[in-house]
Amino acid sequence: MSHFTKVATKINHLPSFLRALDRLNLRYAVGSAEMPATVRGYLHQEITAEVAVDFGKYDLGLVRGQDGNYEVAADWWGIESTTGRTEREVMDEIARAYSIERVSLACREAGWEFEQPPEVNAETGEVEMVACRWS
Repeated sequence: MSHFTKVATKINHLPSFLRALDRLNLRYAVGSAEMPATVRGYLHQEITAEVAVDFGKYDLGLVRGQDGNYEVAADWWGIESTTGRTEREVMDEIARAYSIERVSLACREAGWEFEQPPEVNAETGEVEMVACRWS
């Protein structure tokens, strides 16, 4: 039977996460305290989250944990069976895009500029970012 499971992540900055979703061209809904986003699962099961990412019939949700960091909750069976992508593939892609956005923001705040867009090695998944700062 399908059910929601949570994946521990190192996501702690919501604006960078939303920029990562934009980078990946994923559709999402941002909830509020008064109206949380709804995450859909198998047989119309639902949970609430701060962000619901649309994967068709099923969603991925970003839920704030007690430690202040976010966890990803999803009906992975549903996402995997409808997209053909595993939990690991989806999470690796989101984590990579989030890391790019988080590092980009930190560099810009410190006065660094990027010479070129980030490059992702297709074989290893490693990201190369070249930044410079004129003094």
